[in-house]
Amino acid sequence: MLFGLFTRLAALTFVGFIAVMSFVDIAFHNVDAMTIGALFDPVHNAAILDQRLLWLMPLLVIIIKGPGTFSLDHLASRLLSRPRAQGTLISA
Repeated sequence: MLFGLFTRLAALTFVGFIAVMSFVDIAFHNVDAMTIGALFDPVHNAAILDQRLLWLMPLLVIIIKGPGTFSLDHLASRLLSRPRAQGTLISA
């Protein structure tokens, strides 16, 4: 994602990675409810729910809005969507 090439795919991959990482932490590492946290609770530093949602927000913005103007994805889409000049035949 450094140059903005395949940005949405990379962000979607990171979302999947965060989901798998959260599942493994909860299912196999036997973390307690305090570590998992809850939405809209007074403790804003739960290691799993709060932090992982904070990680997901910028990734979701990238997935929805795209990589931006200064990216190789944007440049490639502009080059590929440019209308091609049709060759015209001149009849005499």
